[in-house]
Amino acid sequence: MTRPGTPEDVRVQQEYLTGLRTTAEAALSSVDLPSTMAPVDTTNAWAVVRAYLDAVAAATADEVVPRRRDRLGGADIFTLPNAWAMAESLRLDLNSLGPFATVP
Repeated sequence: MTRPGTPEDVRVQQEYLTGLRTTAEAALSSVDLPSTMAPVDTTNAWAVVRAYLDAVAAATADEVVPRRRDRLGGADIFTLPNAWAMAESLRLDLNSLGPFATVP
C-alpha cells in the first residue's frame, strides 16, 4: 500500500492464492466433523453448514498465515475471510463437497 506493485508482488499474490486454494481444498475433507458439530444444534442445517465452513476457514488460515505473514502484507488480517470465501467457492463452483459429498 506504500508503493506501486511489482511483477514480484504479482507472483507472491498468485502463490498465496494457489496455496490458499490447495489448503482450503484439503481442509474441506480433513476437518474433524464430529468435534466441529459437537457444540452445534444439528437440527439446524444452516448452523451445521456455518460451523463446518468456519472450521474449514480456520484450519486453512492456521496453515497459510505462518507461511505468508512475512511475505504478503495483510495475510494475517485477511486470510481467514479469504479462506472462507475460497472454501465456499470450491464447494459451489467446483463441487468440492468434503464430507457432504455423499448422502447417508
